[in-house]
Amino acid sequence: MAKTYGNTWWGQQWLNALTKIDLSNRLPRGRTYANKGAVDKLEIKDNLVSASVRGSFRSSYKIKIEIPQLKAYEKAQLIESVISDDLVLTQLLSQQLPSEFTSLARSQGISLFPDSWRSLGMRCSCPDYAVPCKHLAAVIYKLSEEIDRNPFLILKLKGLDVTQELNKAGFELDQEDRHRATTLEDCITQGDNPEPGPDANLRPDLSAITDIGENTLRLLSEKPLFYSKDFRAILKKSYAKLVKTSKAWERKERPEGKYAQALKTTEGLTLVTGPDWEFKALLSETEDKQERLMARSEDLDNFLGELFNDPTLATHHPDAKALKAVIVFFLKLAQNKALTPRLVAARGEAYRIQWVPATSDPAVKKAFDSIAQALPENIVAVQTSRGNISFLKPAERLNTLCDLFVEPLISENALSLQTYSDTHTDKKVFGMFFDGQPATFRNTLEAAVPDTVHMWLRKLYLTEKRHAPALVITENKNETFSLTVEVTDGDKNVALQAFLEKHSKGKEKFELLKDLRLLAEYLPELNAVIRHGQQSVEFGLGKFESILFHALPVIGMLGIRITMPRSLRKVLAPQLSMNVTKNTNETGKAYLSLANMLDFEWRIALGNELVGEEEFRKLVSKRRGLVKFRDSYVRLDPSEIDKLLRKLDNPPKVNENDILQAALSERYDGTLAHLSPEVRDIIEEFTKDYEIEPPAGLKATLRHYQQRGYAWLYKNSRLGLGSLLADDMGLGKTLQTIAALAKFKEDGLLDPQKALVVVPTSLLTNWRKEIERFAPGLRASVYHGTKREIPEEFDVLITTYGMVRSESKLFRKVKWFALIIDEAQNIKNVSTEQTKAVKALKAEVKIALSGTPVENRLSEYWSVMDFVNKGYLGPLKRFTDKVAKPIQNDRNQTALDTFRKVTAPFILRRLKSDKSIISDLPDKTEQDRYCNLTKEQAGVYQNVIDRNLKAIDEAEEGIQRKGMVLKMLTVLKQVCNHPAQFLKKGAEKPELSGKTKILFEVLDQCHETGEKVLIFTQYKEMGEMIANWTLERYGHPALFLHGGTSRNKRDEMVERFQNDPMRKVFVLSIKAGGTGLNLTAASHVIHYDLWWNPAVEAQATDRAYRIGQKNNVLVHRLICEGTFEEKIDEMIKSKKELADMAVTQGEKWIGDLDTDSLGELVSLAGGE
Repeated sequence: MAKTYGNTWWGQQWLNALTKIDLSNRLPRGRTYANKGAVDKLEIKDNLVSASVRGSFRSSYKIKIEIPQLKAYEKAQLIESVISDDLVLTQLLSQQLPSEFTSLARSQGISLFPDSWRSLGMRCSCPDYAVPCKHLAAVIYKLSEEIDRNPFLILKLKGLDVTQELNKAGFELDQEDRHRATTLEDCITQGDNPEPGPDANLRPDLSAITDIGENTLRLLSEKPLFYSKDFRAILKKSYAKLVKTSKAWERKERPEGKYAQALKTTEGLTLVTGPDWEFKALLSETEDKQERLMARSEDLDNFLGELFNDPTLATHHPDAKALKAVIVFFLKLAQNKALTPRLVAARGEAYRIQWVPATSDPAVKKAFDSIAQALPENIVAVQTSRGNISFLKPAERLNTLCDLFVEPLISENALSLQTYSDTHTDKKVFGMFFDGQPATFRNTLEAAVPDTVHMWLRKLYLTEKRHAPALVITENKNETFSLTVEVTDGDKNVALQAFLEKHSKGKEKFELLKDLRLLAEYLPELNAVIRHGQQSVEFGLGKFESILFHALPVIGMLGIRITMPRSLRKVLAPQLSMNVTKNTNETGKAYLSLANMLDFEWRIALGNELVGEEEFRKLVSKRRGLVKFRDSYVRLDPSEIDKLLRKLDNPPKVNENDILQAALSERYDGTLAHLSPEVRDIIEEFTKDYEIEPPAGLKATLRHYQQRGYAWLYKNSRLGLGSLLADDMGLGKTLQTIAALAKFKEDGLLDPQKALVVVPTSLLTNWRKEIERFAPGLRASVYHGTKREIPEEFDVLITTYGMVRSESKLFRKVKWFALIIDEAQNIKNVSTEQTKAVKALKAEVKIALSGTPVENRLSEYWSVMDFVNKGYLGPLKRFTDKVAKPIQNDRNQTALDTFRKVTAPFILRRLKSDKSIISDLPDKTEQDRYCNLTKEQAGVYQNVIDRNLKAIDEAEEGIQRKGMVLKMLTVLKQVCNHPAQFLKKGAEKPELSGKTKILFEVLDQCHETGEKVLIFTQYKEMGEMIANWTLERYGHPALFLHGGTSRNKRDEMVERFQNDPMRKVFVLSIKAGGTGLNLTAASHVIHYDLWWNPAVEAQATDRAYRIGQKNNVLVHRLICEGTFEEKIDEMIKSKKELADMAVTQGEKWIGDLDTDSLGELVSLAGGE
């Protein structure tokens, strides 16, 4: 492709002037030489141009061209003319050479361009005596290229230094912006890290960030002086490809990789960059060391990908959460072309391009500031050329992280963007922008490139000024608009004329006029303001529409304050919506599905108003563009209106669930929906709390929030609505559900139909015992184990997820009245056979229980809601695109608010931290958690009994026999803990113990909610196993205090548990840690093995529950079902004298039992 010269107005004028005097047509002969790069060492000193040109016969020829200079009086005349013309002067002060400058020169009889070859002193050492020869012509073309880069070169060659002359006259050219590529020194923090402001937030609402690519590109000129082709077009292609690349990166599935463990164990992350802004290393702090996780940018991309996909992120260190937050931010920016290139200085004379957030956009700036303030200081650091590690200013932390993440995505597309330009400079500039390559420009012909790059980009990074133009739009009565220029002065605006008069001779005037000249590039009508002092400009409606939607958004990105009339603050765009009405065809059922009671009519939403189809068609029949509608303006875009009219002709299909969601949220597809008064009454009736008396047979007093939960479950069930009860662990979800089941029976709803409760295996016993305890009138039966059968008479059948999966046909045959699933996260994966089996069951009432926060995993929430109210949230893909992604990725508060409204009738979640809950909670709540022995445990347990009972029976009464009994109990207790504790050998796998399964169920929930836990055990060996398991499972070692722990180590452990957010689990030997410690950071206490001494247990529990405890403490007592543990616990609870004996004697009283009683006590009644 042939290279073009004279790409700017000034470069073209230079060539045109010489072409006019080229009567012998010699100039074109030099173009070929210039094109093939034959011109070397082009140097310009004052008005003398020197060069070397490679020829055909010799290595090179020497060129000299001397340009005639202006005389002193001519310079004075020109400068005087410039000073009298504000428009030209303003442009010169902004480092722009306007074409009007030639008119001023001609008016003074001054020619800036040569009018004959003789006026140029030209010499070439070649044997061709013609002037110009092809070598001179080649230099003339290259000179036009330099003029393209720097039009002021024309004046310099004529001996006119505009900067100097205007300085003499009291005016300063805009020099501070030149040679100001950002340096490391600009970015490094110089003092203390500033405290985060009130707006600091790693997860701000990103929904206001929209595609700003076109507006960003409008700020930039097409053909900047540093590149031979249309560089803006290449940048536009890069933006488009980045959108696709970033979406592909976001969708990429990544299995848990080599960084998963590092993410679990890290106690601090730092990304280190080098003096060339390049990635150097990712460092991870652990308990006892700092390690380098990686040193290659490819590995960093893999790490960030794993971090982005990690489902357990909520439990990780704050630094990992911060990195995930910025990844989400950067993806949002990349997919909305809201990233801009910034020139930065590297080592030596090299330069790089950094890709940073486009903070010229107000929505990006708001989110950027919130995140930057919230980022940890250590999250990114720079290693300077001297090897020192320094930290960055808050904004530069985010800028640097952005470049580290985005640059590889941009470089990925470099090859497809390559234009294969034949100039060396073009290749360096391209590599710098799109391939992450540092570049140097030492050659004389390239020396101006960094300046021109910076000047091209500087519009994207304008700084705030005290005095700047402000545009005020006013609406006139005749459908015209006036644009008035004012001047900002702090928080207020002042009139332009008053400002210019006050600063008629000062720098402030021309600083303001320079800014106005910049705005005039996008709104040319402002040139009249600059040249004639005109304060306002009037526009008709048609012209103003273009200004409103094209010029003003770009001007807004320059940081200019724009004041709009109320009617234009939000220009309306018509959208399809609905008017929800009462269904007039409702039947006379005793109760009716809420959705069946609603109907709708299509409407068009115009802001907060809905209009009917007829009125809308009338509105658009004759008008397009910007149209006044009542007190606002509507933009009737022809293509969008056509789409909307087609929708009215063939409206989308909606179902009952869509109508119900519109009624609950008062929104349809993101727009306002209208509810009739009758519908508002229906919604109010359905969503209010009802007072429903607890069933007569309930043996419990419900707390106020439990009473509300029970009444809510019952109300929903009678209305045909499913329910998800998602209260925090420990708030009594099981009790509230049992109360509802008892009420169902009281009302005769469990005859002949029954209730089915599906639970994890570990909760079978808990449910059975809770029903027996709180609702003894309910006939409950467990369907599980080898001897399982469905009894003839029952009210509630309790089974497991595994049973439902393996015997799905059996359960599907029954039409249940109520189907309850506990730990509903067991059906979170929609594709598993277990989930499909549960959802295939038929029931009139469906209730799901879960203590897991649903907001963090909305796809899992969809699956549970699809169980309780089939199809309510629509297909999973639509839910993901319309709900989950806007909430989780964009943190869209409007979408979240809508989601909460449409699900509010079906989900009830209370937190222990809620003030209304805390006031009604006891200081501590005890909960017995029954565990099933594993097969391995049961075998060892039975073997211990068989070996010891006979020996005890044969032993004489006395101390020896008592000792044998207590020794056997100790062994059995160890077996119940874990077989390896007794055997002293074999695998210490946690799955070999039923207690450990329950332990991890509790710890998993605490880990997810961030709550801290104390675990008490009598045995050091058991404590060591628990500590090791928590390290393997959660990545962080549990603190472990036992009898051999020194006083200093003990104090250090207490301090870390109380204050370190990553130390969530504290394992304590009950003897070493049962007294004297203050561990109020814990909100859960787990007694892994019991002492059968209530006083000892209470003392241990009081480590968490004591003065200074602000949380409710939930106590979990792990008891192996069917073993002596369960039997002793029941004996102590039922017999006061035995409880008193346990307090005074501990377990010694058991040694007095006769052999038959002892055998009955320790016999195994069940197992897995």
